[in-house]
Amino acid sequence: MDYYNYTSFRDKFRPEIVPQLIETRHPFGNESLFLPKQNLTLTASSSGTPNERGYYDPDGYRYSYTIPIYAQYENGTKVTIYSHIWGLIEWSDGFDNTPVNEYSDTYRLVVKGEPQGWMPAGGEMTAGKGIYREWQLNASPTSGAGK
Repeated sequence: MDYYNYTSFRDKFRPEIVPQLIETRHPFGNESLFLPKQNLTLTASSSGTPNERGYYDPDGYRYSYTIPIYAQYENGTKVTIYSHIWGLIEWSDGFDNTPVNEYSDTYRLVVKGEPQGWMPAGGEMTAGKGIYREWQLNASPTSGAGK
């Protein structure tokens, strides 16, 4: 299932629009994520590169985790369970420049054999990846979509 929340900046960019954007730098507690995350571990981070208009972070912050998944299936069946959430902000910033920033959350479980019930799936979450302009850097960690 895809869900799109589109906000146009074409019709007069206004500061009151910014809190309506998804919070790609700080999605915990602000955006849709898979829960409960267990054994959440920061696996990679980057401070980004400041520039005159904000900063660029090509890698963002990556976390690994496990999440409990319940599966019931026929014995001997190979089952793959996968789910992905992706939040993206994209805007036009000049003639051929389309900056983006994003967060994502993914888990995957592959099982064969006896039905198991609850099983731990491996997950990875990335936050704060991409280009951030100064108007996005001023948003607080608790300003999320529609809040």
